[in-house]
Amino acid sequence: MAHSSQAVCWQLHCEVLMVIRNIRGQMQGTPRYLARHPKPHRTESLFGYYLRLSEANGFGSTWELFQRAGMEQYEWKTRGAKTDKIALIARCRQGDLDEIAHYVKGTPRAFRLLAHLVVATDIDLRTPGFCVECVREKRFVEAHWDLKLMAGCPLHCEWAILSCASCGALLTIFRPGLL
Repeated sequence: MAHSSQAVCWQLHCEVLMVIRNIRGQMQGTPRYLARHPKPHRTESLFGYYLRLSEANGFGSTWELFQRAGMEQYEWKTRGAKTDKIALIARCRQGDLDEIAHYVKGTPRAFRLLAHLVVATDIDLRTPGFCVECVREKRFVEAHWDLKLMAGCPLHCEWAILSCASCGALLTIFRPGLL
């Protein structure tokens, strides 16, 4: 009797090891958690959050963040950028990122900005502008800077920064940090 219970125990042990090996095999392609994971602000731009997250973790660009999350280009390139993989590595609730995302779940052509419905063409993610003073004060990029009509800051009476002060190239989300 003791021999059969040892055999069952051994069989169970082997099955558990197989499950662990399968999980490890599946996890080889999964992202690793970030060392620093600041929480998103309720009025923050989603791509501004990605910049802030990249900067906090010492990445040279948001591209490194997307690679770390195991994201494909189609998953981050559009206004309907997926947030689940970033939420996983940033250890934040996906709902927190969905609140600042531009897409409306279940409605492929509806977009929003801070819970307000907007037309997709009103959002400009290719040439992100912002007010340097606002970013210095708040330490994040407000979501209203994702709107095409934001040409300047009403608070500081300054034009939006659209290009690099050093080289003159247009800003993209693939830069080392917020400023």
